[in-house]
Amino acid sequence: MSCLWQFKKDGFFRGRRQVGAIRRYREMLIQVSKGSCYTHPNISLSEITMKKLIHFIRLLFCILVLMGSGLMGFAYAEGNAVEPISNGLSLRWGNNEVRQEFGEPQASSISCEMNYGAFKFEKCYGPSSSRLYIYGPDVKLSSGIGVGSSKAEVASVFGNSYGSKLGPYALDFKYSGDRVSRISIDYDARADGGQTPITPQPSNSSGIAGMYWCIAPTFSVGGTLNLLPNGTYEMNGAGVAGRYKAGRGQVRFNGALKDWNKGVARIEDGNLIFEWKNSDGSMQYFAYRKGS
Repeated sequence: MSCLWQFKKDGFFRGRRQVGAIRRYREMLIQVSKGSCYTHPNISLSEITMKKLIHFIRLLFCILVLMGSGLMGFAYAEGNAVEPISNGLSLRWGNNEVRQEFGEPQASSISCEMNYGAFKFEKCYGPSSSRLYIYGPDVKLSSGIGVGSSKAEVASVFGNSYGSKLGPYALDFKYSGDRVSRISIDYDARADGGQTPITPQPSNSSGIAGMYWCIAPTFSVGGTLNLLPNGTYEMNGAGVAGRYKAGRGQVRFNGALKDWNKGVARIEDGNLIFEWKNSDGSMQYFAYRKGS
């Protein structure tokens, strides 16, 4: 009786997983390699080799899929999947920097909490740590993940749908069904090389500062908008109305203009365009052209 036939008789090809059968199978392969046994007429060595190859390819495919999912998350992590955040906030900032950028927060019973509706910023545990809660769909991480993202989208970036630790960031995701309903981020500067808080600076390199005149709907309605080089702006010459910050083809305003398209004007052919839809469905539009 051939060694292959003995192995078949032991039940391996009928799906049994006896340790003895596996051991004899290994011994059989050694015998085959040494030429000390012959194949059964009904079972060719090529059939055995092909079955092994198919199983190996399937196993390799599964490994590559799993590795691909993990590597996708790490690729984002290397490029910082968290910051910059779409609203321009930095987790390294303190309360003064946040207030300087977004204005006065909503009233809160927690003194170290700054509530702006779409997000809340907390500086409760010393200058080296901060916490950010994201509630609004317009505030997104640099990887594009935000409120409304699916569990699969979160897992594809962070390798886990519910939480992740990436360097100085500890993230937690809450869901309503399959969609993200809240994101919390704990930031620890001690794990980020101990970087000091970064004070927001106005982006003035593109020449965005200057006097702008309302061209739509009319000058009498919009008046003037003066962007000063120090990062503040004035409306109709009535003194400082708030701060601005330019970047990524848009200018973000707090203060008097915070309710115009949530304080965001796009830069279009050198003009500043505010455009948004009101709660009643009507459209609002203001366009400002820079004076010479």
